[in-house]
Amino acid sequence: MARMQPASLEEAYGKGWTADDPTPGESRFFLFCRDCLKPDAEFAVWFQPLLFSKEATHKPDFVVYHPAAGLIVAEVKDWRIAEIAEISPTTVEFLDGKSPRTNPLRQVEAHVSALRDRLREAGLVATGAHHGSPLLPISALAVFPYITRHQYEAVKFHQVVPTDRIVFGDELTAAAAGQGKNLLLSKVQERLRFKPPALNARDLTKLDTAIWPSRRIALPVRRGAGKWHFQAEVNHLDALQGRVAYRLEHGHCLLKGGAARARR
Repeated sequence: MARMQPASLEEAYGKGWTADDPTPGESRFFLFCRDCLKPDAEFAVWFQPLLFSKEATHKPDFVVYHPAAGLIVAEVKDWRIAEIAEISPTTVEFLDGKSPRTNPLRQVEAHVSALRDRLREAGLVATGAHHGSPLLPISALAVFPYITRHQYEAVKFHQVVPTDRIVFGDELTAAAAGQGKNLLLSKVQERLRFKPPALNARDLTKLDTAIWPSRRIALPVRRGAGKWHFQAEVNHLDALQGRVAYRLEHGHCLLKGGAARARR
């Protein structure tokens, strides 16, 4: 299966990223996905897909697919250990007094719920023992690119959110160095509720459409003399239209009236 949308953050947003720029941590995790999730034919990665539910619009940072793991939803946080005052099952509080944030795993569970609904809507539903459930298991991970496992355990945060639910910065570094290439799979496979079924080409297309929907309008095909007349109309201006076009200034202009009496 080929890697899906987007192939790169540059492709998704262009060189000049705007207010929704990926954070440094998101960029680092993207590079991990690009360089370490091999072979490419087995993985698919989506960056910030929009998942609509009845209550809200969800935008998980990353959704990863692998045939042996199903779907993995990853939420990336650029926090440093020295910034965090307290972690509870619901919130994270900071030393500098800024507003508490939602615990990332609680946040990502909401994304998982929306993704389950999308799979059901796409007809990707299990049968048999798991009848009515999404066809693929969906796992949740938090990613802390700038916190090491040792730092996290030293302040006992693992007693609130266990380490097997988190990808740490030193683990990303090890994976980039050629160690732990199965990092994501090792984090989720022991907790899978069921083994993902093999997906055929039709199911893979449904999956891609469910996570990254797109639609194209098919223009009618013109044939015969009408086709050539249409092309001549759109490719050429008559003499009067040409003179009007040369007088237009830069920027958007609105032309009113017939072609023989065009004015700005």
